[in-house]
Amino acid sequence: MGSLSGRRARAHAWLLTAAALTSAATAFVLCGLATTAGEHADAEVSRGLGASPAREAALRISATTQLDDEVAEAEELSAEAEALGLLVTRSVRAEGGRYLTASYPALRELATLSTGRWGDGDGEATMPDAAARRLGVSAGDRLAIGTTVVTVAGTWHADDPADPRWFGDPAITSGAEAGAVGPVVVTERTLAGVSDRRTSSWTVTTPPHAGRTQLSAWTTEVPALVAAAEDGTVDVDGGLGRRVASVARADASVTATSAVCLVLVAAIGALASWFVVGALRQARSRESAVLRARGGSRLQLLRWHGVDALAAGAVGLLVGVVASTAAAGRPGWTSVVTAAVITGAVSLARAWPPASPSTTPRSSGTRTAPATVGGAVLVAAAALAALRVAWASDVVVVDSTGRVATDVVGVLAPALVLVATGLVLVALARPLLGAAARLAARASDRLALVLSLRLAGRRARTQAAMSVLVALVTGCVLTSATADASSDALVARTRAMAVGADVRVGFDVPPLLDRQNPAIDPTPYGALPGVTSVRTAVEAAVRVADVPTTLLAVSSPLEAGGDAAPAAAAGGAVRIAVTTRLARTLDLEPGDQVEVLVQAAAARFPGAVSRVSDSLPGLSGDSGMVADQQDVEAALSERDVQLAPNTVLLGSSDPTTTAGAVPAVVQRPYSVTAATAPAPVSETRWQEPWRWVALAAVLVGSLGLAAVVVGGARRSRREAAVLRALGATSAERLRALLGEAGFAVVLGAIAGLVGSAAVMVTVIPSLAHALVARGAPDVGLTLTVDGSTLAWSVVCLAMAAVGIGAGSAQVLRSRPLQALSEEDR
Repeated sequence: MGSLSGRRARAHAWLLTAAALTSAATAFVLCGLATTAGEHADAEVSRGLGASPAREAALRISATTQLDDEVAEAEELSAEAEALGLLVTRSVRAEGGRYLTASYPALRELATLSTGRWGDGDGEATMPDAAARRLGVSAGDRLAIGTTVVTVAGTWHADDPADPRWFGDPAITSGAEAGAVGPVVVTERTLAGVSDRRTSSWTVTTPPHAGRTQLSAWTTEVPALVAAAEDGTVDVDGGLGRRVASVARADASVTATSAVCLVLVAAIGALASWFVVGALRQARSRESAVLRARGGSRLQLLRWHGVDALAAGAVGLLVGVVASTAAAGRPGWTSVVTAAVITGAVSLARAWPPASPSTTPRSSGTRTAPATVGGAVLVAAAALAALRVAWASDVVVVDSTGRVATDVVGVLAPALVLVATGLVLVALARPLLGAAARLAARASDRLALVLSLRLAGRRARTQAAMSVLVALVTGCVLTSATADASSDALVARTRAMAVGADVRVGFDVPPLLDRQNPAIDPTPYGALPGVTSVRTAVEAAVRVADVPTTLLAVSSPLEAGGDAAPAAAAGGAVRIAVTTRLARTLDLEPGDQVEVLVQAAAARFPGAVSRVSDSLPGLSGDSGMVADQQDVEAALSERDVQLAPNTVLLGSSDPTTTAGAVPAVVQRPYSVTAATAPAPVSETRWQEPWRWVALAAVLVGSLGLAAVVVGGARRSRREAAVLRALGATSAERLRALLGEAGFAVVLGAIAGLVGSAAVMVTVIPSLAHALVARGAPDVGLTLTVDGSTLAWSVVCLAMAAVGIGAGSAQVLRSRPLQALSEEDR
C-alpha cells in the first residue's frame, strides 16, 4: 500500500501541475491575443484615414470668394467640421492665366523653405522648387502676374506631397497644373489684385493621430456633414466620407476576427481545463468515497475537489499573465477576467458534488439524455449560425445611420461549427464502429483490431470527449493556417483587379476631348522608374437597357493573362467583356448583342459579349465592361466624338517606386493606386490573431488531450486486466487499447477537417469581405494556406501525440495492481 500511496501522490502532483500549465497556457494566449489585437489599432486607423490617394482622404468645400452667402455657408460647414475634431485648412486660388496663383495661410505647416525666406508682405511671393525651375527664377527675381508685379522671396518644397491637406494638387510636386505654372503663393490682398475670379476652399481632413474613439463618432457625423454640404450652394469634392466608412468597416472586421479568435481560444481552454480538472477529481475519487461514507457534507466535498484545482489554476493564471505581459505587453482587464472566469468556473463545475451521496451509478439513459439534448441544441445553433453568416456574407453590421458594429452570431459561429461537427461525427461513428467490429470479427483473425473497434464503439463518452477535443484542435489549426493567408490573398487580388495594371493613375477630367480638356500625354510616364509599359484608357459612365454601369475603353485591351482582345466582331459590333454581376442583371451570355450608350457623348455603339467574368482588370467596381478604345471610337454613332483618356495604366517592376514618382510628371488632379498599395488596415492586424489561435491549439489542446488519456488510463488498465483474463496477449492488449485512442484521434481529425472546411466557406470569406472596400471587384472565394503556420502546428501536435502515446503505452503496460479493484472506481 505504501507503493500505491506513492503512486497516487505522484499522479496527484502531476495532475496539479497539468492544471496549472493548462491555466497558464490559456491565460497566456488569451492575454497575448487581446493585447496584440489592440496594440496598434489607433495607429492603423490613423494611417488608414490619411492614406493615399489624398483626394479620397479629404473633403474640400469651395465657394466663390465674391459671393458672401456661399462663403458664409462654407464657413459654417467648416466650423461644424472643427467641432467634430476634424482639421480645416483654408486656401484661396485665382482662376485662369499663365500662372496658378494662390494664398495658403497654413503653408509653413505643410512645407519647408528651400531658398530665400517666406513672403509675408503684400507684393511678395514664394513658389515650389519645381515651379521656380520651370520659370527659371530664384529668390529676389520679379514676376509679372497680369498687371501685378511680385518679388520672389523664396522657394519651398512640400514636406509630404501626399498629405490630404494638399488635396492631391499636382502642382505641389510638378510645379504646373493643366499648363499653368505654380502655385505662386502670395498674400490674400495681393491675390485680390491679381484676379477677380477667385475660389475660397476649406479642406477638411482627419488629424494625424486620430484613433478608434474618434472613428466611431465620425462614421455617422462625417456622412451627415457631406450630405449637408451637398444640399447647399457650395461645391463639394473628395471622398472623406467614403474613406471613413471604409476604414470603419476594415477596423470592425479586424475586431470581429479578434473576437472570433478569442472565442476559439476560450473554447479550447475551457474544454481542456474541463478534462484536466476531471482527471484530477478522478485521481481523488477513492478519498472522496471515504469522505462520503463518513458523512461529509457537499461543501466539504466541494472543498476537497475544488480547492487544489483552484489553487493550481490561480498559480497558472498568474504565470500566464506575467508571461503574456513580458511577450506582448500589458493585457487588458477583459482578457485577464476571461481567463480567470474560465479557470474558476470550470474548476467549480467539475468539483461540484452530486445531489445524492449515493455511490450507485445512474442508468445509461439518465446519463446520456441531458448530453443528447444539449448536443442537439448545439448542433442546431451551429447550423443556423453558419447559414446566417453565409447568407449575410458579412460579419460587419452597418445600421441606417452608418454606425458599424460586429455581428455576434458571426463571432460565435466558428467555435460552434467545430464543436458541433465533432459531436455529429461521433454520433454517426458509434453504430459504424459497432458494425465494423462485427465485420472484422468475421473477416479477420486480428484480435487487437476487433477489440479496438469494440472498445471504441462501447466507450461512447470517452470517445466523444477525445474526438471533440481533437476536432476543435485540428479545426483551429486548419482554420488558422487558411484564414490569415486567404484574407491577405483576397485583398491582394481585389487590389490588383481594381488597378488593372501595376499602377493606375486616374484623372479628375471628363471623358471627352475639347479645348478645356486636352488629351493626356502618356509619354512622361514611360520615363518613370520601374515602368515597363504604358496604356491609356477611358473610364466612362454608360447605360445598357437603362441599366447604369461603367465602361473601361483601353488602348491595349486588358484580358486575362495579358492577352490582347480580338478585333471588332462581325457587323461592326465591338467585342466587350462584362462582369458576372452585369451579365446577371441584363441576362447576358457570350455572343449576345447589346446597345451601349456613352452618356457624356450622348452616342451609342453596338457591343457583342465576348466574355463574362466575376471581375475584370482595371474596373474600379464589380459591375462594368472592358473594350478596345479604338473599336469603341470607330463604332460610336456620333463620328465627331473623341474620347479623352482619363486613366493611365502602368506596368511596373517596382509598383511602389513607380507610384511614388508619378506626382513629379502629372499636371492634373489625380489619384494613384498601386497593386501593392496598403489596405485600410495593415495585413498583420488580421494575421496575428489566427497565429495565436494556432498556438492555443498546440499548447492548450495538447494538455487537454493528455488529460483525457490520463483520465481514462485507470479504466483502460481494468479493461486490460479483463482482456488478459480472456486470453489476449500483452501485445494484443496494448494494441487494442492504443487502437481505441487512435480511432478517437482519427475521428476527431476528420471532424476537424470537415468543420474547418465549413468555417472556411461560410465565416472566413465574410470576415475577409469587410476588408475590401465597397464597390471593389468581386473576385469570388479565395482560399490559400499559410504553409509556415500549418507546418509548425502539425509538427508540434505530432510531437505531442507521440509523447502522449508513449506515456499511455507505459501506463497500460504496468501491472494491474490492487488499485484496479471495484472499490477504487
